[in-house]
Amino acid sequence: QARRDADRMRALAGEGAVSRQELERAETAARLQAADAEASRRQVRLAAQELAAAQAALGGGGGGSPEVWRARSPLAGAVLRALRVDAGTVAAGTPLLELGDPRDLEFEVELRTEDAAQVRSGMKAVVAGWGGDAALPARVRRVEPSAFTRVSPLGVEEQRVRVLLDLGGPPAARAALGDGFAGTARIMLWEGRDVLGVPSSAVFRHGAGWAVFRVEGGGVAIRQVSLGRRTPLRVEVRSGLRPGDLVVVHPPEGLRPGARVAPR
Repeated sequence: QARRDADRMRALAGEGAVSRQELERAETAARLQAADAEASRRQVRLAAQELAAAQAALGGGGGGSPEVWRARSPLAGAVLRALRVDAGTVAAGTPLLELGDPRDLEFEVELRTEDAAQVRSGMKAVVAGWGGDAALPARVRRVEPSAFTRVSPLGVEEQRVRVLLDLGGPPAARAALGDGFAGTARIMLWEGRDVLGVPSSAVFRHGAGWAVFRVEGGGVAIRQVSLGRRTPLRVEVRSGLRPGDLVVVHPPEGLRPGARVAPR
């Protein structure tokens, strides 16, 4: 049903009847449902293997005597870890191996709660610093609902939240990436086109709002500006400036309107 909904949304989007955001929500829902279905199929296969193991332990069907039987992998992949390497008696349910499919990896990010509160499922992301030549495209699949305490390198206790990313792009581009590898994730909280921005160091408080020193004919004038989105280095200016305007960065405390300035 989720796939059919996404197909209908694509057709409507092609006719301009729905927004791009609605289409992305439908496509994200279809991908999440497909991932849940695959997880359910894996659980069924795992249950079948557990049943076969129990029957073999009882001598009811494992191929051979009750003491020797063959365990089949519930998935196609690789052995990530051998948890038991020596011969000996093991109790039922004792983990022996960790199995996984290196082609189906997720990236786990630990964010401070104040940062995680801004993240939503479906947001775009990139994973860099993992050892490959290029950053990997990704998308937020899930923000965990519960936080945990982590001690920072400075010894400060912080509340963190796990955010899970699905890696995109061709599997060949991340063939060298393995289980437990480290990297750096950047999550795109917002994007826009034709955004007018200035360095954050050019903006200062002026009255009840914000202003900049704009260069006009070799001198400076205070111009009130309306701000939008912000990053540590740049801010979005929604009104008060035009593209190409020169502004003063790090204005000194004694700078006054009309003062003469020169670019450097």
